[in-house]
Amino acid sequence: MKTIIFIEDNEDIRELYSLMMTRFGHKVVSFENYKQSEDYLKNNYADLIITDYYLPGTNGDGVVAMARQHEQTCPVICLTGAPEDVKPGLYDAVLAKPIGAEALELSIEMYTSGLVAA
Repeated sequence: MKTIIFIEDNEDIRELYSLMMTRFGHKVVSFENYKQSEDYLKNNYADLIITDYYLPGTNGDGVVAMARQHEQTCPVICLTGAPEDVKPGLYDAVLAKPIGAEALELSIEMYTSGLVAA
């Protein structure tokens, strides 16, 4: 079981994708915003971080910087409705919302199993 940090400000989307990832067999710790996730990541390890790009108070780039500041070396996937706004090269992957369960599960498996180097 892998621990996935999921940061998404839209409650319906957060609940839907969290449920999907839990059904894939992962421990999902979800957060509404950057600050909540930072408090958790200071003291807990993640196998994967999945973040929305546009978040209150920051964007996904800020999440990546904060995660690295707290020595999180895991892959980071940006899951967004605006993939064209995301800077190339900062994330391990950029996935467009909406994403189906099979595509999400495959992406998680690729980045948590070592099939793709982080």
